[in-house]
Amino acid sequence: MFGMFCDGAEDQVITARPPFILVLLKDLYNSHITNRDGSETSAVQISAPSSNYADYAQSAVVQGKLHLFGGTTDFKKIARLDDCTIVELPYKLNFDVSADRASSLSMPDNSALICFDINYKLCDIFTGSNVYTTYPTLYSHHRGGLGFYNGQPITVGSFRPDGRRKVETLSSTGWTSLGDSPMDNIGHSLIGVENDLLMIGGQSLEGHYKQHIWRLRVPNNAWNQEQDLKQKVAWGSAIATGNSIFIVGGYDDNVATYSQRIDLDDNDEIAGVQQIGVLGGEGVYSWPALFVATQDYCLSD
Repeated sequence: MFGMFCDGAEDQVITARPPFILVLLKDLYNSHITNRDGSETSAVQISAPSSNYADYAQSAVVQGKLHLFGGTTDFKKIARLDDCTIVELPYKLNFDVSADRASSLSMPDNSALICFDINYKLCDIFTGSNVYTTYPTLYSHHRGGLGFYNGQPITVGSFRPDGRRKVETLSSTGWTSLGDSPMDNIGHSLIGVENDLLMIGGQSLEGHYKQHIWRLRVPNNAWNQEQDLKQKVAWGSAIATGNSIFIVGGYDDNVATYSQRIDLDDNDEIAGVQQIGVLGGEGVYSWPALFVATQDYCLSD
């Protein structure tokens, strides 16, 4: 069904039971867990060195556990969620990571790919016990995201002129440029669906928020517009589990924040889109870390 990755807590798929999504926010005290239709939402209690420990951090699942990369408390930090405690690890990234420019992606070997330094080209790999530099991208990809397409990591677009509409995929020999995307887009989520890619939401370079869903299809690398989201969104996170994709956080032109769900049929086509929650709160809900969890995970007393 899904490709190996998605943006945020990348494609950590659990299909044996209805999914619950753990949502870690910039202010950890407001974090929660929710079910697939948003009818059950419960506060969680996460211990960390500070309440803003996840602020502007990127996230990925490594060795089955949620990890945080960078953020305002230390732009090179690497931390892991152990049970209900975020523990800082004795490893550092090779460049500063801030969620407003960097992206992260879980890899099939249980490592994480973290990309886009201040020049928007550099990438690191974190294996769980080591950090090393991998190939830089050909173009800058400021706010371009990371996803998965046709068996390879992919990034799309940039706020910077040299990377606008540029699409690149990563192989064992480096990044390769594909044909340009048909629109200027930043702040979107990228989700691998089998061999295709979905680009979800985002913002135009003029500042207009979007509710579009675009699909990049194999084998011709052709872009097609799909059914729209229920609400506009940029700067959120997405996670795939079972036959659904959850889009959480971010905001629209009115600084409103929603949770939405995309459902796919057995042929990986979009069967429906649902709004499943309203979060609200200016800036607080951008780039949340998402993790598929059990219903009682870290519930507050």
